[in-house]
Amino acid sequence: MIVVPGEAGARSGAWMPLSACRGLAGREADPWHPVDGDFEAGRAICEGVCPVRAECLGYGLALLAEGPVEGMFGGLTPRELRAAAREAGLPTRKTAKHGTRAMYVAGCRKPCCQAANARYKAAQEAS
Repeated sequence: MIVVPGEAGARSGAWMPLSACRGLAGREADPWHPVDGDFEAGRAICEGVCPVRAECLGYGLALLAEGPVEGMFGGLTPRELRAAAREAGLPTRKTAKHGTRAMYVAGCRKPCCQAANARYKAAQEAS
């Protein structure tokens, strides 16, 4: 079941204290934002025991309409979340990747994104 943004308090975040993932992400490991791209540990918690999965999914869909989304919402990866939004006829935006000028333009100032922007500027000046 997909909760349309705004329904069941999804946008308000009132459901967040009830989430199964609350307090589980740490400095060493965050299964909802995995460095290696393996979302299965996070998905197991979302699908297995979370009482507010639908609200979380609705929240993720609302965020997706506003801009790029990183991490898992309602047990769905960013790619799966975009697919669910398209299926429901909701707005979706593709997430820019780190190390690209698109991510720099979106506001990221990580060194890899700064370097991509510098390469772009250098190429523009050279032409």
